[in-house]
Amino acid sequence: MIMKATDMEGSGNGDYLKLSNVYLKVWQLGLVGDWTHGQRLCVAAALVRHVAVGSSLASIQLITLNRYTSVVKPRSYARIFSPGSCLLLASVCWVLPAGLLLPAALGVPGASLGWDKRLQSCTVLPSPVYRPVIYLGSALLPLLLFAACYPRLFLALRHSRRRLTSHIGTLQSIAMQPSTSAPDLSREPMQPARSNSICAGRGRERQLLGVLGAILCSFCICYLPLLISVGLNQTPPLLVHGLFYAAPCINPLVYVAMSRDYRRAYAALFCCGGGDGGNSNEG
Repeated sequence: MIMKATDMEGSGNGDYLKLSNVYLKVWQLGLVGDWTHGQRLCVAAALVRHVAVGSSLASIQLITLNRYTSVVKPRSYARIFSPGSCLLLASVCWVLPAGLLLPAALGVPGASLGWDKRLQSCTVLPSPVYRPVIYLGSALLPLLLFAACYPRLFLALRHSRRRLTSHIGTLQSIAMQPSTSAPDLSREPMQPARSNSICAGRGRERQLLGVLGAILCSFCICYLPLLISVGLNQTPPLLVHGLFYAAPCINPLVYVAMSRDYRRAYAALFCCGGGDGGNSNEG
């Protein structure tokens, strides 16, 4: 599907979106009323499920950095998010949570995976240090990244739009100055194009802020309640648990709903190549 949207091939989005195909397969593991398949399978189910969710959290942060670099530091974007580095970063999204959960999977003292009767799930078992660090760290790191990147993204987009508006206003004031020479009719067709460029810039700004806002809301609604409650050794409601493990499946839908490029790519996929993949680089 990603290959049908030619303008998305080099943006780094494809690598991140492909990860969501795996999440749908594993998010429900261990969500049963009781576990009757043995301790080893319970540990394996908890490990796979937590690695998938951890990878989703890492992907959200990586996408935020991708957007931040493309807007605030565009000259460094091609170097930082080259095809090779995108593959490496996508791999890190899986290796990092697996490495953090490896001590619990191996049963290192103070960290363990197993059946939690309070949560009715195979998960990280309560501990004085390990579980609070894992869960609260997973909640705080994205929040710190959002707090650092989103304001600068907004200011950069706002500054760019104001600079473009000021530049076009200056050109229009020069064009309206009285002149004894004959009017240059060749400049007239450029006025609609200038207005269109302002509208397009505002549209891109609104869309980018909308996507980032949707990601932030998804994180706060789906991830944050459970991460904080479990990190503090509280028992969250079943709905909070369900939202947490469904979040990796919700994130791709957010991108499809908010990004024209993804909608065109899906349309091209499900309509037997009827779409052209789009020519814009929005979202």
